[in-house]
Formats: sequence, C-alpha cells, structure tokens
Amino acid sequence: MNKEKRLSNREVLAYALTSAAGLGGILVTSFISGYWTDYVGISIAVVGTIMLLCRVTDGISDLIMGVIIDKTHTKYGKAKPWLMIGAVGNMICSSLIFKTPDFSMTGKIIYGTVLYILVFAVFGTMSGVASPTLVNLITTDEHDRFKLGSWAFSALFIVEMLVGFGLNVAVALGNDGFFKLSLIANGISAIILVFCWFNIKERHGQEELRREKVTLKEFFVTLFNNKYFLLVTIVYLLTNISAGVAMGATFYYVIYILKNPAAFGLLSVVSYVPCIISTALGPIYSKKFGILKLVIVCNIFTIIPGTLCIVAPDKMLYVMVMTAIASFFNGPMCAILSPLNAMAADYGEYKNGIARPAVYSSGTSVGTKIGMGIGTAIAAFILAVVGFDGMAEVQNGTVNVAIVLVYFGIPELMLAIETFLLVPFKKLFGEYDEITVELKKRHGEE
Repeated sequence: MNKEKRLSNREVLAYALTSAAGLGGILVTSFISGYWTDYVGISIAVVGTIMLLCRVTDGISDLIMGVIIDKTHTKYGKAKPWLMIGAVGNMICSSLIFKTPDFSMTGKIIYGTVLYILVFAVFGTMSGVASPTLVNLITTDEHDRFKLGSWAFSALFIVEMLVGFGLNVAVALGNDGFFKLSLIANGISAIILVFCWFNIKERHGQEELRREKVTLKEFFVTLFNNKYFLLVTIVYLLTNISAGVAMGATFYYVIYILKNPAAFGLLSVVSYVPCIISTALGPIYSKKFGILKLVIVCNIFTIIPGTLCIVAPDKMLYVMVMTAIASFFNGPMCAILSPLNAMAADYGEYKNGIARPAVYSSGTSVGTKIGMGIGTAIAAFILAVVGFDGMAEVQNGTVNVAIVLVYFGIPELMLAIETFLLVPFKKLFGEYDEITVELKKRHGEE
C-alpha cells in the first residue's frame, strides 16, 4: 500500500484555488460569444469559426508546453512557475479582450482573434498544462489525488457559479461593463495567486534528471500506446465539448427562452452548488463504494433529470429543480478527471520506464481545449444555420428550438458516452497499488 505522508488541508486548498486564479479566463469563456454578437456586432458564424480555429491551435500548443514543463527544473519546481506565468498573462489579456476598439469590422475580428489566442493558446496553455501536472508532482497517494481533484473542481464550480452573476453586474456597471467586471475579477485572481504560490510544494519529478534520456519521438510512440492516456484524453474531450456547448448556449437560453437575464445567475447557483456539495463528499463515499463504481452510478442519475429538462424548457422552476438534481450527481465525475490523468501517467511510466507527467497532462489539456472549442463552435454553428441574428430583438421559432436542444441535449449525450469509456479503468484501479509501490522503488523513495 502507498504510505506517503498525507497532504494538509492548506496544501490541498492552495492547489484547489489555482482554478479560481483563472477568473478572467472563465469570464471570457462565459461571455465572449454574447459580447461579440450582441455588443460588438460580429456574426455568430464568425464567432464560432474564431473559437474553433483558436482552440484547435490551443490544443496543439498544449503538447509543446508539456514537453517544455517536463524539461523545466527550477528551485520552485517544474510546473509551478509556468502556472503562475500563465495566470498573470491571462489576467492582462482577458481584460483587454472586452475592450474592443472602434475599428472596422475586420479590425474588430482581428483584435478579438489575437487576444482570444493569447488568453487560451498561449497563457491559458501554460497554466492549463501546469495545473494537472501538479497533481503528479505534489503527491502519489491515490486518495489525496482524488481529494485534490475534488477540491479543485469545487473551487472551480464556486467561481463559475459567481461568474454566472456577471451578466447582471456587467449590465449594472454600464458602459464597458464587461471590461470593468474583468478588471475586478482579475484583481481578485492576483490575490489568490499569491496564496497559491506560497503554499504549493512539488515533492516529486526532479528525480527524472537521473533517468535514461529518451528521444521525443520514442516518447510520443510510447504515449500513444498507452490505452489509458488515450481514454482519458477522449473523456476530457467529451467533457469539454459538453461544457463548451453549455457555456456557448447559456447566454442565448437565458435571453431568448427564459427571457430573463437575471436567470443566468440563478441557473449558475443550481448548476454548481449541488455539484460542489457532492464533489466535496466524493472522497468520503469513494472509500466506501470505490471511486469508479461511485462515478458510473452517479453519471446515470445525472443524465436522467438533465434530459427531462427538455420537456418544459421555458418553466424556470421546473428546469432549476431538474438541473439541481443532475448537478448533485455530477460531482464525482468532475472530481475523478485529474486523478485519472495522474494514474494514466503512472501506468505509462510503470509499463515503459518513461516519466513525463507534464506531457501526459498536456494530452488531457488538448482534450480540454479542443473540446471546449468544438463545443462552443457547435453551439454557434447550429444557431447560425437556423438563422440566429444577435442584433435582432426577437428570434424565430426554429432558433428557439435549436437553443433548447443544444443547451440540454448535447451535454447529456456526451456524458453517456463518457460513462461507457470509464469501464476499462476498472483494471487499472485494481492494479494501482502495485504500480505505486513499484514506482516508489524505482524513484528510491522506499
């Protein structure tokens, strides 16, 4: 059994808050589509194209960043410095993107595209690859890793829930409301970032300096022969297609179906609070029922009420009740993603003798970035096809049906596929204690 010293709650909290340090990026993900179509006047088809192309580029840059982090050795660690550099750059660019100059339409599109790339493909890549890599470098304990994932997603959900009220705040702030909101959010992020810097400690990873050199080509051949890495990457891809669709469609669902901008914040509360509670409870119940079994059963109970929202999408109380139930059961799935990535990396090292945790994390980050891009693009392209016009006061009936199907239908379909893909991990969970003991021996830690 793995007898590594358990992490303190302060350390776990510091890692969890790295999600909250990306407030500006979350604002961009949540509101940039609506800002561009309804405030700047960019067509939704162009918006979808920008998001898709930039996120695909973003996914490619993740693999490069993974190699860079694995080759990094500083007194502060391998991943932590890149996490902080990425976060600071993200703060600056995520504010500027909401300050579109009075250019021609072509100029506005270029300006937005460049900043979108900087937010996600450059600075977002640095912090996005570094964060899951830290799970490997902070601890090798299976339950501590699940706890890190649980707390991190709880923190992320709290932030995203609060961001849900951003539309109300931006409107209340008047001219340049989204820009002013981003400045406030990024100021908070800066404070959080200082706490994270002084309380995150990497304990593993530097020993790679003593290991046999492996060429990049050899490693990537090994990487793509790791079935668990490929499965985790696909799960991340589907999870973020779902998230991208939801984030891309929420603005339009609230404005055109519920016809109540204030509902954005209320939907955030019922979408996240139950999930935060169940995510926090996940480590407790996982010890009783087993991590994988808990997640698969909870996923089934997430899909049912989520799908039933389609029955009466304009009934706000009904939708909120169904959403809250689905949200509660979705918590364990969110918590398991980072631990699965870490386990896939350990499996790869165990089987092939090659330790590159950041490259494995970059693979799941590729799934995250490309998935989010595909998701937001799907939402935008479907609405473009049915004739959505952001400058029109009223949309046609087909547009409204499309908004409902995109917002409720696609996420549940993605979750059903993810649940099926989790089944092969049963074998890895059964072997994991043996893998951990062997790796600790190789690292000279026992």
